[in-house]
Amino acid sequence: MKTIVYTDEFLRKIEILKLRLVSEFGERTEKKKMKEIYNVINLLSLNEYLGLSVRDIFGIDCDFYYIYAVHNYVFYSISETMIKVLNIFDEREDFMMKMFGIKS
Repeated sequence: MKTIVYTDEFLRKIEILKLRLVSEFGERTEKKKMKEIYNVINLLSLNEYLGLSVRDIFGIDCDFYYIYAVHNYVFYSISETMIKVLNIFDEREDFMMKMFGIKS
């Protein structure tokens, strides 16, 4: 089973998400949503190809995958020893522009 590693960018954005959820919905909802997001991410340790290939879906020349988790897109990459969680984007964000500089 591969180790899941989180980038600083993912951790920074997940902290912002936590603060927003607490502010808008309360601590109970924040904890529930965070648990759901991490449960989806942890499924990758069982099946790293559970997400969709960015190359196959969008035709972008990269080895990234993404998976949908509680109104968010989580981007990750796979190596021989680990799954690296790169970034998370709210479903309302233009992740194509922010991640790849491409207008969607």
